[in-house]
This record gives sequence, structure tokens and C-alpha cells, in this order.
Amino acid sequence: MVAIIVLVATVNLAVFLPALDGAVGTVIRVVLGSVLVLFVPGYVLLAALFPERGRSPTDTDGHGLTDDWVSLFDKPREQRTIDGLERAALSFALSIALVPLLMVGLTLSQYAFALVPITVLLTAWTAVLTLVAAVRRFRLPRQQRFRVPFGEVYAARTQLTSAADTRFDAVLNVGVVAVILIALATSAFAVAVPPDGEQYTEFYVSTENENGNLSFSNYPESFSPGEPEPITVGLENYEGESGNYSVVVQLQRTEGSANDSTVTQRAPVDQFSTSVGPNETRHVSRSLTVSDRLTGDNLRMMFLLYKGPVPDQPTADNAYRTVHLWVDVEGGTERLSR
Repeated sequence: MVAIIVLVATVNLAVFLPALDGAVGTVIRVVLGSVLVLFVPGYVLLAALFPERGRSPTDTDGHGLTDDWVSLFDKPREQRTIDGLERAALSFALSIALVPLLMVGLTLSQYAFALVPITVLLTAWTAVLTLVAAVRRFRLPRQQRFRVPFGEVYAARTQLTSAADTRFDAVLNVGVVAVILIALATSAFAVAVPPDGEQYTEFYVSTENENGNLSFSNYPESFSPGEPEPITVGLENYEGESGNYSVVVQLQRTEGSANDSTVTQRAPVDQFSTSVGPNETRHVSRSLTVSDRLTGDNLRMMFLLYKGPVPDQPTADNAYRTVHLWVDVEGGTERLSR
């Protein structure tokens, strides 16, 4: 349990510590983050449910589990718990089942589906269940508490085959461990080395809720000339190299349908540039202030993203990425700007 706490703390440092934004932080997030996602949630749940050590159900009376399934539950509790190998395999399987459920809960909440909320959620889950597991273990006599025999590496290695009842069981044990290791390795590799065809930049806008967290709701629906409205522009660079980006914000009046619209008027609102490293996410907080040059209902607040310099006449056709909001601008006298 101490090792689990150290692992989670290290992942949090890699996520929240600015000094670890480089290559070292990326390696820590990929390697230890994979363990945090694929193993830790299930392990701490099993630790809370089964704090005691005990023999595997297949070892209670020398017979297989299917040979005496009903009488298994008549055994003392310490004889019908799970052993270390089963605990490891179930930890992996439970994590695969639990993490998607936790992510669904996150998406239904007010928090954004992003690195920081996910890290906080998994950390909270681990902390609570670790505390429950620790309390339950300390209530047991010392000889009944489950422990990981770190000093018995050789015994743990030979247990995979020598403790098996048949050659088939030995192969099955080794296969379970191999599948777990392969899954961990492929998950880490998929995060660290994305396919060449997946190079792109993610571009979005968000707001901040009352807790200071990013939210993809409660966007400003109306503007008053001269009064600033806060907005957060998000950039995630998956191009494989550092990128210099420019963002242009325009207020536009359009005619036609949503799929075939024509801009009849436009007015500049904001423009800024920023640099984003490879596999890095940057959130830029801006205050958007509109003038009285363009007012009315159902105006389009267009965010145009450019890689490098901005052209003389920025439009959606020459932008690298675009995002827009529909807003109303109150009062003022309209002036044409094409």
C-alpha cells in the first residue's frame, strides 16, 4: 500500500509540477500513469474487500474449485480468500472494468474530460480505498494480514508453475501474467509512440466554473460593447514537434444555412500567439471585448487557428482549425467591415 501511495504521488507530481513538463515528466506520466489506470484502481478495491491473507480456493482441500464449489463457502474466511496471483490478475481485470465507469461519471459531472480531472479522480479513488484497506488490515492480527512478499521473488516466480496442480494450470498461470505484462507494455507504447497518421492539433474553447475548473458549458450567450467576457482557448499539440500558433477571434454576421453560409459582415475581437511543445496542452485565458461595430442577434463568434503567421485577411477558408459560438451583441450602431 505504501508503494501504491508513492506511485500515485509521483504521477501527481508529473502532472501538476511545472518543472516536470519536459521529457522526464512525459516518461513518468506514460509509464506510471499506465499502471495507475490499468492496475491500481482494481488493486485498492481488492485490498479493501480482502484485507487478510489466505490460501486460494483451489488449495483449501487439495481439490479444484469446480470439484467442491458449494463447500467452499463453508470454509473459514481465511481459507476462502484470494492468493497473490489471483489478486494480481483480478486487479488488472477490475481496473479495466472500473476505469470506464469512473470516466462516465466524470463526463456526467461539471468537470472536463481532461488530464487533470482524470488524475484527481483516480487519486481520490485510490486514497479512499487505501485508507479503508489500511484500517481493515490493522484490525486483523499481524499473521492474518495480507502482505506482498517482496523478499520472496524467487518463490513467487516458481509458484507460477510448481504450485499448479497440472501442467495446464501452470501454463494458464504463466499466460495470465504474460497477458497482463503485454497489456501494460502495449498501453504505454500506444501513449508514448502514437501512429504517424495521428498527427494533429486539438483546438477548443471552454469556460471556468465557480471552482476554477474548465467546463464545456455555460458559454457566454450575449455581449455588451466594451464589457469583457472571459473565455479559455485550449490547444493540444500532437504534431510530433513544437508549434507556433496564432489565434484570431472575429465577430461575424452570416447569411444562409449552417452548412452553406456566407459572411456578410465581420469585426475583429482578439488576436494572440503562443507556442506549444509536442504532446503538450496549453490553456490560454482571454477576455473578449466587442465594440459597437457589429450588433444584433445570432452573430457568430469565430475562433481561427493558424500555424505560424496570420494572413492579411484571416477567414475560415485559410485557417488551420476553426471553432465558433453563437452570440447576441446588444445596442450600438452597426458599421460595415468586410
